Amino acid sequence: MAKKKEILLDHYGSATVGERGQIALPIEARKKFKIESGEKLMVLGSTACGFDQIILMKSEAVVGMLNHLFEAEKLLRDGSPESLKKLTGKNKPEIKQFLEEGGTKALEKKLRGKK
Repeated sequence: MAKKKEILLDHYGSATVGERGQIALPIEARKKFKIESGEKLMVLGSTACGFDQIILMKSEAVVGMLNHLFEAEKLLRDGSPESLKKLTGKNKPEIKQFLEEGGTKALEKKLRGKK
C-alpha cells in the first residue's frame, strides 16, 4: 500500500491587487489562521527556486521563529553535549553518526524519497 503524501500547501483562492496596492485575503484563509481586521502581517519575499514568491506571516509568528533561531544558535555556539542534546534530542554519538551519514542534506534526500 502506497504512503499518502503529506500536503504541504493549501489553496485558499486568489486575491486581486487594487489600484492602491491593497488585497483582500480569502475568508477561508482568515478563518484558518485567525487573522482579524487590523492585524499586522509581515510581508516577505523571495525569488529563490526560480520563481517569485510573496509570503504573509503574522508578526508574532515571525518573532517566535526568530526566538527559536536565536536559541538554537546559542545552543550550537555553546557546543556542550547537554546543549546539543537539548537542540536535537540526541546524544553526542548519535549526532556524530548523523553527521557522518551526510547530515541534513542526506536526511532531506531520504525524506523526499531520493537515494
